Amino acid sequence: MKKRFLLLPLLPLGLLLFLPISLTAPHDVVESQTASSTITAADLRSRVHFLAAEEMQGRDTGSLTNRITANYLAHQLEMMGLRPAGDDGSFFQQVHLVQSRLEDGNRMEILSSDSTFLRGAVLGEDFYPSPLSGTRAIEAPVVFAGYGITAPEYRYDDYASLDVAGKAVLVMDGEPHGNSADGPFMGLAATEYSQAYHKINNAQKRGAAAVIFLNPNRRGDLSRARNFAWPEEISDARYYLDHWVRAISIPAVVASPALVEDLFVSEMPDFREMRREIDQGERIEYARLALRSIRIETAIHRETVQAPNVLALLEGSHPTRKDELVVIGAHFDHLGVAADGRIYRGADDDSSGTAGVLEVAGAFSSLPAPPSRSVLFALWNAEEQGLLGSRFYVDHPKIPLDETVAVFQLDMIGRNQEVPSSDHPRYGGLPEQSPEENDNMVHLIGYSANQELTRVVRDGNLSIGLELRKELDNHRLNLLRRSDNWPFFVAGVPSLFFTTGLHPEYHTPEDVPEKLQFEKMERIVRLVFLSALEVAEAEDRPAMSRP
Repeated sequence: MKKRFLLLPLLPLGLLLFLPISLTAPHDVVESQTASSTITAADLRSRVHFLAAEEMQGRDTGSLTNRITANYLAHQLEMMGLRPAGDDGSFFQQVHLVQSRLEDGNRMEILSSDSTFLRGAVLGEDFYPSPLSGTRAIEAPVVFAGYGITAPEYRYDDYASLDVAGKAVLVMDGEPHGNSADGPFMGLAATEYSQAYHKINNAQKRGAAAVIFLNPNRRGDLSRARNFAWPEEISDARYYLDHWVRAISIPAVVASPALVEDLFVSEMPDFREMRREIDQGERIEYARLALRSIRIETAIHRETVQAPNVLALLEGSHPTRKDELVVIGAHFDHLGVAADGRIYRGADDDSSGTAGVLEVAGAFSSLPAPPSRSVLFALWNAEEQGLLGSRFYVDHPKIPLDETVAVFQLDMIGRNQEVPSSDHPRYGGLPEQSPEENDNMVHLIGYSANQELTRVVRDGNLSIGLELRKELDNHRLNLLRRSDNWPFFVAGVPSLFFTTGLHPEYHTPEDVPEKLQFEKMERIVRLVFLSALEVAEAEDRPAMSRP
């Protein structure tokens, strides 16, 4: 993107700063800065206090207060003069979700090669169906298929030379990275290929009759994991995308190591050693492993739920580039109310980002004329359930996804990163650090594949002065895939995720508005606005590369 630099007085004290702008931009620096100045700490504070009020009861997906929040957000965007971009001329894109419960009749048996019964399996101890499983009864021989992954871009295929048609495939959790920063996929950051949905679909496309998941590191029976996957009350069950669940017709079950051991005709291999060999690139002939047959019957009841994304559009002004889109997003759902009645208010996660998107929308609306490209302001739902709102949008975009030129995601932008103990698993080995050390810091996530977009943010930061930290793309925290930038990233859309990082109040009832740094938020949100405006005005689209 070609740039020129203007020397202008931009700050109240008369300081002169260099601010890059596009040669094609209809807005001059003064207009951009004037619009940016509409983003204030006071407005951010007001919005966060509303969104994270106790009366909002944590905005849990599927709840009344979640819908009230969606209505509030739509009203705010409407008052800014933005166009509805949801379903049927509304601001709402209904995300179709399902919750599941086990019915009677879930069984699993190990058989000999001539279908003779050898042993049964105890539901909840030896096995349980995946919530993504189809409802079906099958009998089939078992074959081992490694991680169950086919990833052409990484030149990796567990199914190479392996015929699984009509067979049940046994696959390990995870993906081949070996906890190594230079692993064969994306290093420490797990890709979408590690997800159960992709593994079941991959097996199904190859004609497999069923999928059996094994976690080689798990010890004992599956009681605890089963209770998490299948809580007693269906209202407590996790949500999944309806169209994903409907696409799966074969049974998929999670099995204990003890049950898997009995599947092998001879001694079960050391899966942890096998995993190390696969991670190191060694080719293992899976077909040589002799396994028995199984009989599986799954019975699952589904209940459908709708949860709205909130979408608003500012149409661009350029004759052709107005068909292209810059997306600015945050998620507005949170965790609801704990069993003991305490409210997860979610001030930082993610009332902070939601308030930021509203402020960016207001800044764009205050410009004398729209930018060249259109801008979509997206408030995602069901992020805490697995990025379901943004995943649904990527599968059902309101504007073709190949016309989306950039995504800016705001998630937890209201605090200073704090790591009281590097040994705590929450922090993934980050060194101990006080919040004062990070008073001026914001993480950019996704930088490794978005160098051009990162340069835009760096240039915009010349007038803001934040410390832009780029260190967590390849990290065991896996933050790259933990917010709504990830579905776009996977789809090849240039995307950056802004966050001020983790802290002890993350996902606790103590995440309250009084602990947010609203002056710092103001600067971060202004940076997002200036960066998004630059991309919306630029002649060229930013490119994305695979890390």
